[in-house]
Amino acid sequence: PENPVYYIQYAHARICSIFRKAKKEKIYFAPEKIDLDLLDLEEESKMARFLGEFPAVIRDSAASLEPHKVAFYLLELARMFQSYYSKAKKDDRYKVLDGPDNRIQSKLYLLKNIQIVVKNGLNVLGIDAPEEMLREETDAGV
Repeated sequence: PENPVYYIQYAHARICSIFRKAKKEKIYFAPEKIDLDLLDLEEESKMARFLGEFPAVIRDSAASLEPHKVAFYLLELARMFQSYYSKAKKDDRYKVLDGPDNRIQSKLYLLKNIQIVVKNGLNVLGIDAPEEMLREETDAGV
């Protein structure tokens, strides 16, 4: 966990795990059903806005030949996601796979976007984005 690359990869793997659990529970991601207004938790809005910064981070990193900017961005995004995920242990509002279908779909949409950005960012850095990690996962955020 002290290794930033591992932490970023683990966030990606955890999101993949949520999608596997959703499929197992017969919850299929349907992006046409999303309602972004249902992402009303402060952390959800913050992550969504942060995702919007990714193209600028990539441009700036490339222009300045400073790949660590991408790594720092991904680490911050992973921290935001892991914090959000962990809150589900004590607060059901943070659970991704519980609640009305349109809320579940909206949360899955946010997670899918995080997953894509993390995978693309790791790819830019030449690092794998594994779908599973060896560490055992909990079902807190699902």
